[in-house]
Amino acid sequence: MTLINMLALTGVREPSFRLMIEHLSLCHFPLIVETGCAREENNFAGDGQSTIIFDRYVNANGGELQSVDISPENVAVAQRQVGPRTRIHCADSIEYLWRLNQELTANNLYIDLLYLDSFDVDFNHPAPSAHHHLKELTAIISRLKPGSLVVVDDNLEIDGHHVGKGYLVEEFMQAIGKPIVYRGYQYIWRF
Repeated sequence: MTLINMLALTGVREPSFRLMIEHLSLCHFPLIVETGCAREENNFAGDGQSTIIFDRYVNANGGELQSVDISPENVAVAQRQVGPRTRIHCADSIEYLWRLNQELTANNLYIDLLYLDSFDVDFNHPAPSAHHHLKELTAIISRLKPGSLVVVDDNLEIDGHHVGKGYLVEEFMQAIGKPIVYRGYQYIWRF
């Protein structure tokens, strides 16, 4: 399946995935870091399949995808579907991002796209997931550069309130003056 066909299957995520792919096309050998990997084959409308989309991009155009998930089962599912430019790690995402931060710092490397989607959200009680994603961002923030995109999946507006995985990241980004460039089911900021 082509990347364009995959994007067309992502439903509410399609506009934001298209924005991400456009951004990646402007980067030379982009580094993508993702938390939460594909856990089911071909579930584009449900889970988005970001791992598979990013993998297809870097394997066709150059670049690298580093993905982390705490579930060995999810890691096994994702590993069966990716090419040689993708590495799937089984670890706690916050701990992994902190170690990756140190490795990238030692090699003077920066992330072009940070995609946060590791902790399932309960839209009736989003705080645990939102806190987790804010911790992920803080573990790796020094490896973002001007122009890097930060994306948080699974957000809704309910009764005029923004709820989901990204509402605390949104408050933080607003406080440090980083503009939101897309607000839909996924939130996207330019660092």
